[in-house]
This record gives sequence, C-alpha cells and structure tokens, in this order.
Amino acid sequence: MIGSLLFPGIGTILGILVGAAGGAVAGNTVGKLVDENVIRNWKCPACGYTWRM
Repeated sequence: MIGSLLFPGIGTILGILVGAAGGAVAGNTVGKLVDENVIRNWKCPACGYTWRM
C-alpha cells in the first residue's frame, strides 16, 4: 500500500510487462505447434500420401 502511494504507476507498468511476456510465451508455443503439425505436412498430388518434413 505504501509503495502504491509513493509510486502509483509501478504496479501498472509491471502488470503490463508481465502480461506482455506471458502473451509472447503463449504465442510462441502456439506458433511452434502450428509449424510442426500443419505447415510441415506435405501431400503428394498424384497419390495423396501425406508426410512430414
């Protein structure tokens, strides 16, 4: 409480930084899953066989 009286913006700034870091980690994880499970799949147009590269 004393800290918020002396430095009222510090909690807000820390909250923004922590939120941004958490969002970046979540985005990175989702991006890796998409890369590994969707983008790297190849399908042969002739026979329809699907494989991962």
